[in-house]
Amino acid sequence: MTFRRLAATKGQRGFTLIELLIVIMITGIVGGVVVGAIYQVFSVSARNTTRMTALKQVEYAVRWITPDAQMALSDNVTGNLTDVNGLELVWVERDGTTWNEVTYRIQDGKLLRIHSQNGALQSTKVVARNIDPDQTSSSFADGTISFTVTSAIGGYKPESITRSFNVTLRRTTLL
Repeated sequence: MTFRRLAATKGQRGFTLIELLIVIMITGIVGGVVVGAIYQVFSVSARNTTRMTALKQVEYAVRWITPDAQMALSDNVTGNLTDVNGLELVWVERDGTTWNEVTYRIQDGKLLRIHSQNGALQSTKVVARNIDPDQTSSSFADGTISFTVTSAIGGYKPESITRSFNVTLRRTTLL
């Protein structure tokens, strides 16, 4: 009877404890690699999204400031983006009677564009967000306004983009 029982169990196939431990270890390694790859994809995606948002905000600032600065009269450029009163640009239209005054100011991380015509307020618009006032500036010399604009976005993957650009004024005196 004992011999028959040994013969019956000897022909059976199964897994040993060592084989099971090796399978569990390999599964854990593969799972760890997959989880790491997924984390990397989401991490890079979040960083790229934050970076693109910051870059777009700087581009919006450049896109709005450049044409206004090109129209301004050099003897009517005052202030700085970070001043309480902001950067003031003034020009007169070709008709000779319409005066435009545009002020750019940073307030609560937003770059505001305040436009008046002949002294009457026309519009106040947020042209860029997440602007860092400590790393943003403007200066005026020799008919050229130099700007440095920084957009800083916090959160899970913080990012900061800084761009510098110059705008040469087209006109130096009143028509």
